[in-house]
Amino acid sequence: MTSDLEFRLFNASKEQLVSLLQELAVRHPVILTEIIELSENFVPKINNEMIDEVDVSIDNEAAEDWDFNGDNDTLAEFDSLSRPTLPPLDFESKQQQINSYAERLQNGELHQSIGSALLQLLREAEARADQHDYQGALDLYALVVDKRLAEQNTPLVYIFDKALDESMPFLEALLSETSSSITLDASIPATPLLTPPMRHAWLERLFTLWLKRLDLHQTEEDVPEIMLDVAWNDDVTLLRALVQNELQQQKKAGYSNIVDFSRQHRIRALEKFIKELPYL
Repeated sequence: MTSDLEFRLFNASKEQLVSLLQELAVRHPVILTEIIELSENFVPKINNEMIDEVDVSIDNEAAEDWDFNGDNDTLAEFDSLSRPTLPPLDFESKQQQINSYAERLQNGELHQSIGSALLQLLREAEARADQHDYQGALDLYALVVDKRLAEQNTPLVYIFDKALDESMPFLEALLSETSSSITLDASIPATPLLTPPMRHAWLERLFTLWLKRLDLHQTEEDVPEIMLDVAWNDDVTLLRALVQNELQQQKKAGYSNIVDFSRQHRIRALEKFIKELPYL
């Protein structure tokens, strides 16, 4: 820390420091978690020092009015940082950020660094959902998933898949919630937050993601369960059409003397999925 900055922080008031942290959290939502975690390291120490000082310097009558549970004004104000109001989503800026990953990787940036940046984007989507900015959260998730579907760089594909693995439970909860929650607006017909066109777009997006991950990882996926959870009864026709079209594409590929395990795995997964559709 530079001496000038250190001097300013030491001479700032409590209100100014809280305001500074709030502004940083709003401008850079991804550092909010670190602020909260770091605060846990020094807040208990401050409380213990306060308690020791009280035992020495104040009498019993004053001690009755002291809050030994740590519920003081400083902590109350700091706790308000846990949910700063995020600015409106700058979609173009986020898109540019994601599009820069390939160049950063080519320039020698570590995979872990790019993966961390991607996870921060997904954490922002979670924060937006927590603040009921469901559209912003869905837009961020869609941006990440669509980039994963279009990506041809194998190392970057693995980075995207690893990040999506960590955030998939929250995405599932978000899609399920918005698919079933009804907008309360008397001026328009009752409709879910995730409108039918949006829901269909997400089902198609998830279906494509599922197939790509099947071919790459050759493992069981949770994506089919997410599709079944999000889909309405009216969506069965769409899902069945997607599966049947893919099965037809596999048949058109013809047969070969060389066993294609990836193709066989895909066909078995598709056949298993289509059997589950009537039970929606």
